[in-house]
Amino acid sequence: MIIGSRRYEREAPSRDARKVYIFCEGRKTEYKYFRYFFEMDSRISLNVFQMGEEDNTTPAGVLEKAKEFYKTTGIIDIDEVWLVFDRDYDKLDSRKSQIEKVREECASLENCRVALSNPCFEVWLYYHFFAEVPEFEGLNVSVNWKRYLADAVLGGFDTRKHPVLIETALANARAVYLEDESGEPVVCSTEVYKLAESIVPLVKEKLQLLHGRHNG
Repeated sequence: MIIGSRRYEREAPSRDARKVYIFCEGRKTEYKYFRYFFEMDSRISLNVFQMGEEDNTTPAGVLEKAKEFYKTTGIIDIDEVWLVFDRDYDKLDSRKSQIEKVREECASLENCRVALSNPCFEVWLYYHFFAEVPEFEGLNVSVNWKRYLADAVLGGFDTRKHPVLIETALANARAVYLEDESGEPVVCSTEVYKLAESIVPLVKEKLQLLHGRHNG
């Protein structure tokens, strides 16, 4: 496994750098995961917005945070805004209609995109290590994914080093990705690979450097 720590001094991004803005539902894991790339390469202006303790951490809440950003910031053509949240399920499946509305509103905002994981972000983390869809009871339950990943990966997923495997995750998640009749990712699928397609080209040289250090 290619894992390495990185220590780079972050320089100011160039004027031509693509600006990627990420709004995460999760306050910890998702935020730390994407911050890894913010700290990696000065050529990418990757801004990760962390939801506060008092914020509404639902898909609708993530959208509202992004809409506030749109009101105060000028977005140019090369900018990308991503909303990252989970499908998740409850007894009444209350998030389904909420997610549909968020997608509709997101489509009306310039360059705004959704990266939905079904049922949770751990699906994306899982594909950093495994290419096949897992088999365990309760695949549609988020807590089961968290437990499974903690057991399957020695020491659990470490946001300080494992994001370096983003290219592997991208390939694995894209290969098994499926949508239902409404265009939503099915259980065990994640749209985060689409966001990764934007991130990888911008940090590829640094990823290669880390791989080379490990192999050397």
